[in-house]
Amino acid sequence: MQQKSFVTSLLCASVLVLVSSCTPNPQVYTIARSTPADKTPETLGDRAQDFIGGMGLKKWSERDYKQFASEKQYIETFAEPAMKEMKRFGVPASITLAQGILETNAGKSNLVKESNNHFGIKCHDTWKGKSVSHDDDAAGECFRKYKNPLDSYRDHSQFLTSRPRYASLFDLEPTDYKAWANGLRSAGYATDKAYADKLIRIIETYDLDQYDAEALGQRKRYLNRLSRKERIAEALKATKDKIAETTQRTKRMGAEAADQIADASRGLAHRVTPGDTLYSIAKKYEVTIEAIKKMNVLNSDALSIGQILEIPRSK
Repeated sequence: MQQKSFVTSLLCASVLVLVSSCTPNPQVYTIARSTPADKTPETLGDRAQDFIGGMGLKKWSERDYKQFASEKQYIETFAEPAMKEMKRFGVPASITLAQGILETNAGKSNLVKESNNHFGIKCHDTWKGKSVSHDDDAAGECFRKYKNPLDSYRDHSQFLTSRPRYASLFDLEPTDYKAWANGLRSAGYATDKAYADKLIRIIETYDLDQYDAEALGQRKRYLNRLSRKERIAEALKATKDKIAETTQRTKRMGAEAADQIADASRGLAHRVTPGDTLYSIAKKYEVTIEAIKKMNVLNSDALSIGQILEIPRSK
């Protein structure tokens, strides 16, 4: 009997444990509804993509560059920005990437760590931003400093497109990276006589011209959109000008009509015939002589055959 009681108690205990284990934890739903905290991107490529998407990259510092270990990692990080610059400004992405690799030693140079300057652009007279001193052709030269690498990429595009000495580059085929590399050297971008050869070697080693082909399609679509926008803008301007012209003409016609109505409201017109006098005319239209003289600005009673007189309305 005691054994049966023990078994019964054991079964009851098991049921209680089972029931309690099936009872929902009230925190489960809270956990399910909660949003996990955003994770910091693990790679520089992720950070660059975040910035491109407007997701929060604000500044890069020296610690960010510690992660660069190879040219391949540099390319993976900045291929997309380079293509975006080609799409908008026409500078080949291969040239931009090769210059970035060469000028920064693939993200490992002291200059890039201190300034985010990926293209070795010096201050020049027009620079109003921050700067750093760095030894180059001479000791302590002034180099531009940027908040992040993408500001440097944008300034590089604007630097090339805004300076007359680089204008001839944009007459070259955008996929002719050899001509671009030699053109940069000829235009004086760098003092290194082997600068063009170094760029070409980097481009061919890492097949950077593949990014030119991809970005070129983007640029054509971009320019087509700009062209369509320009045509639409021109059409809208022509329409606005036509409306303005029509409005002015309508206003002018309205003013002329108002003048004619005003003239008609003042009275009639009378052509002087032989035998007419101011007295006979005034009597005919039942107005006074003085009213006729005043409306026609007459200083005497003399009239001429064929003269047109405005006749005021009779009261």
